[in-house]
Amino acid sequence: MKRFFILVLTAIFLLNSWYLFYPEETQGAFYIEHQAEAEALYCLGIFNGSEKGFELERIPTRAEGAVMLVRLLGQEDYALQAELTCPFQDVPDWANPYVAYLYQEGLTIGTSSNTFSPNDSLSVEQYMSFLLRALAYSETGGDFTWNESIKTALQLGILDTTAYTQLNSNQFRRDHMVWVSYLALQSKLKNQDYTLLEKLVEKDQAISTTAAAASGLYTGGTASLPPQLISSPGVYAARNALQLQWVLETVLLNMEPQFRVYVNNYTVGDPLDDFETALIAAQKSVSAKTGIAQVYTKWHCLYDGYELEVTIDYLYSDKQYLTLKKKVKAIVNELISADMNDYEKEKAFHDYIINNAEYDYYNFLQGSIPASSYTAYGVLILGRGVCQGYAEAMHMLCCEAGLKSLVVQGTSVFGGKWYKHAWNIVRLESHYYQLDVCWDDVIAPNGDGALSYTYFNLNDQDMAKDHRWDEQQYPDCTATQYNYYAYNQQQVKDYQGFKTYLDKALARRAVELTVRVTYFNRSDYGDLSSLMFRSGKVHRYNYSIDEDLGIVSIYNIVYY
Repeated sequence: MKRFFILVLTAIFLLNSWYLFYPEETQGAFYIEHQAEAEALYCLGIFNGSEKGFELERIPTRAEGAVMLVRLLGQEDYALQAELTCPFQDVPDWANPYVAYLYQEGLTIGTSSNTFSPNDSLSVEQYMSFLLRALAYSETGGDFTWNESIKTALQLGILDTTAYTQLNSNQFRRDHMVWVSYLALQSKLKNQDYTLLEKLVEKDQAISTTAAAASGLYTGGTASLPPQLISSPGVYAARNALQLQWVLETVLLNMEPQFRVYVNNYTVGDPLDDFETALIAAQKSVSAKTGIAQVYTKWHCLYDGYELEVTIDYLYSDKQYLTLKKKVKAIVNELISADMNDYEKEKAFHDYIINNAEYDYYNFLQGSIPASSYTAYGVLILGRGVCQGYAEAMHMLCCEAGLKSLVVQGTSVFGGKWYKHAWNIVRLESHYYQLDVCWDDVIAPNGDGALSYTYFNLNDQDMAKDHRWDEQQYPDCTATQYNYYAYNQQQVKDYQGFKTYLDKALARRAVELTVRVTYFNRSDYGDLSSLMFRSGKVHRYNYSIDEDLGIVSIYNIVYY
């Protein structure tokens, strides 16, 4: 039944009541509308941003427009390698290959015989002229004139009337540059039956099919909303729960802080009842596409029976998100090679996180853990975090490398008490495994960490010894093939197997060893000293035993 009185529904997600991380104020008075489109172009390698982020609020320069045009023409690699020259003396080194290519191809004549004016503002007419050229339209052929280029784009169907009106009535920003580039990529070339993106992928091979698919454009625009659901940026419509989910997914990708959804024609169900479920589903989809386990921190929904008026606070600012994505890509490119299997990729990420980040032990003791420590940004950029940050960092690295990963929200036991905790489930081949990177970063009393594999690819039965989670929400983990100790042949069946393993290690004078005993009985290991000293070779050693998981570690072994 429709509710024709004012209803207010509010929810605060402190990452499951753990923290609240407010984005930085970066946009000023300009409202960013095309974050999702920028992300798609970033996947394609067409729009990379800067060290400051996407900077969508900024007015673009002529040099930036030149770079975009060369990329949209599919000629970036050639331009960077060909060592072309141009007569312009004011072009910075980073832009010179692009401007030189455009000059050689007759696509720019500069602002004088020896200047290009690279830092001058780029107008919408100038950039639309660039896009028309990328779509094989020509000024010399009479297809358009630069000062009427935006009108030509409307006539050709590249822009609709809403886009045309907005571009004519606003200062041209990088946000708009991204938007019209996004539209141009989906437009067909002059007298052809394929789009600009299809040309770049299939004919020019300037963009890989993997990158094109990741953008959400190459497979028919599956990441985009059906046009009938968009009235204009910030204004949407939905007639059922599925359409509402589509709207919310696009809003989250765009990181829109405020928007309206018209639901006066909602045909099935109640939009207010459906809102939270749709938002959770949208969050899961965005997580799968971006690797961010949690996109927003707080939302507020106002419903008057005609429309939903929604406000959302986001976890990351534009600058933080771009910095994090670039770091994730750099780590994956550094660590992963084509000959590695999925287990080796997972282990590389596990080891990297532990070796390059530390548990925020000091702030934990002080009760002053900062919001950033609960995020992948804290772990991968700042080098410090807690369990949620470790899990999200692992999730993002896995997603970037094509590994299936989930972030598990549950509890773990410490000192006889259960605390909220987060970790991962990772799929290798057709099976799922439990992974707790944070608990493998063993903390010494002085706060230093050490690498461990105790919680590397456990099954549910072993994980449940000190972790709890809602098993209905996550896939079953029953396999043992890729458990660290099983995979590396550091696992024995029982005490007799342990003695044999130990004797072999001492015979080769190993200085440390770790072995997992499947059927572990603590009482069997009361004579560990006699086992160590009976050969007469060992002078001293240290050891630790994880009784829950049956892992025996002997280290700092000193021989006579």
